[in-house]
Amino acid sequence: MIQMSVVVDELEPAGILVYGPVDDTVFIGARLKGVPIYKYDSYMRKKYLSKKQKKGGENHEGE
Repeated sequence: MIQMSVVVDELEPAGILVYGPVDDTVFIGARLKGVPIYKYDSYMRKKYLSKKQKKGGENHEGE
């Protein structure tokens, strides 16, 4: 995405932290410039996945 490329050019980050789910295409510009992306699940996401796992539900995310 063009916006991310502008941000990366201006700020020159050593890395980008992402909390919660996000589409990978958002960070293509940053990755092409060699900026590492660190992804972490948000608290609510972890809570949701934990409840789902306890119920025995399968994770069909991304289908």
